Amino acid sequence: MSAANTNLAYDFSAFQSRTLTLPRKRLEVVENKSDNRRASAFFSIKAVASFAIVVTLLSLIIYNQATLHEMTGEINQINQQLTELKSDNVKLTSDLESIVSLRNVETRAHEELGLQRMDKYQTEYINLFGEDKVVLPEGAEQAGTAQKVKDTVNDAINGIKEYIGD
Repeated sequence: MSAANTNLAYDFSAFQSRTLTLPRKRLEVVENKSDNRRASAFFSIKAVASFAIVVTLLSLIIYNQATLHEMTGEINQINQQLTELKSDNVKLTSDLESIVSLRNVETRAHEELGLQRMDKYQTEYINLFGEDKVVLPEGAEQAGTAQKVKDTVNDAINGIKEYIGD
């Protein structure tokens, strides 16, 4: 029994808690670079797009100002030409009025052409209000309808010309 009370048969070290020791590696803290890259890439795309928009808008503003300046110069030039043409028109109109005035026509008719005004006793009036009667030449009765229409139209045109004073 003495052997039963001894601790030689049992290996108590197997029951003891042991810490497992592995070779220790040094831990490094690594940041997730993919998130930073995405954020920086997104930021750079936004920055480039914003810069492109600003440059485009500035270019358009400058182009519009240059075009506006050019058009203003053309408008001023055309207004100057219009003013000159208006003054020429006034001059030519006054020249025409002086040439065609009744006094100048009368002077030219009297001096160059030797014409004189008629006196009242030289005027002869004709009375056209008599008996209305149509005298047809011989053979006119056989004239066709087309000739009658043509004559009627010619008479109407002549009446209008007389009325207008042509």
